[in-house]
Amino acid sequence: MPRPRRVSAGARAGVNLDATGGLTAVVARRREQLYHDFCSWAERELGCHFSQLCCTGLLLGTTLVAFGKFLFYQGSPKYVFSETINACADRFKHYRAFFASAWSVLTRWEEEEPAERSMIIPVSVFKAALAVSLLWGWPYFAAALMVAFNGLLRPGEFLTLKRRNLLLPRDLLSDLPVAYVRLLNTKTKRFMLRQHAKISDALTVKFLDAIFGSCAYAEPLFNCSPYVFRRRWDAVFQTLGVRTDESSDGVTPKCLRGSGATWLYQVTENISSIQWRGRWQQRRTLEYYLQDVTGQLLLADLAESHRQQIRALAASSGALMAHFVHSSGFQP
Repeated sequence: MPRPRRVSAGARAGVNLDATGGLTAVVARRREQLYHDFCSWAERELGCHFSQLCCTGLLLGTTLVAFGKFLFYQGSPKYVFSETINACADRFKHYRAFFASAWSVLTRWEEEEPAERSMIIPVSVFKAALAVSLLWGWPYFAAALMVAFNGLLRPGEFLTLKRRNLLLPRDLLSDLPVAYVRLLNTKTKRFMLRQHAKISDALTVKFLDAIFGSCAYAEPLFNCSPYVFRRRWDAVFQTLGVRTDESSDGVTPKCLRGSGATWLYQVTENISSIQWRGRWQQRRTLEYYLQDVTGQLLLADLAESHRQQIRALAASSGALMAHFVHSSGFQP
């Protein structure tokens, strides 16, 4: 049973226990604005004070349905409606059961206008990117790719990691070639306060141990801003002939999470395990990635010279990683 921590009254002074207290500042401001927009629309269209619509869950839910249809036919982006529902759910938790009809409207919206998913990076392209990074002398960038791809992480989750967040076999006095990443500020922290990612590729774990094993616990793993990381990302993948502009269906750092999940599916076909490891709340969200074939289209668009280059680099990535592990400068 967890032991309660001793916390002083002063330490609690700045803590917000309201429903929106666990949200990031950006999300909280966005939902606040959308909620006020919804209130203004309802009062203008229905000719009554919004407090009257909040008397029952049925009234509020019906108003949300009407607002969703208004947004759809007005041409508004889908997130406006979904975040408006979330904003209402934050404030009226006891009415959540009455919001089912509003969520149904959003589902129909999604069926009519499916979301554009991130491109899937084929494992051959990923391995080729690792090889290029190591050949260019960017081992920390390569390590970031490995952690994100194998740990199914979002960019905001891996770029800020410190050594204390990476649990290597040496830290656990274990002989198993498995590493864990302790995650703090995750997108789904409201649902799961303590989260971790698992990295079970043996060579990747050896590489991470070689480069980070002796680092001080307070030291950042990558010490890299999103801007610098993106510059290096563009350089590596453009060298392989792969587009990196999202508007032209290119690959971006946020593709690593879904790409890692797709690779795990190809290897194991165990969707339940992948959902757990990727911390997806909804199985349907994961299935969007697994059913997507855009990664194959990415390869189909490449020139033959780049395809041969990727094939050769991917085949050498394992040897380059092993050489790095055993090099004198990075001994475990």
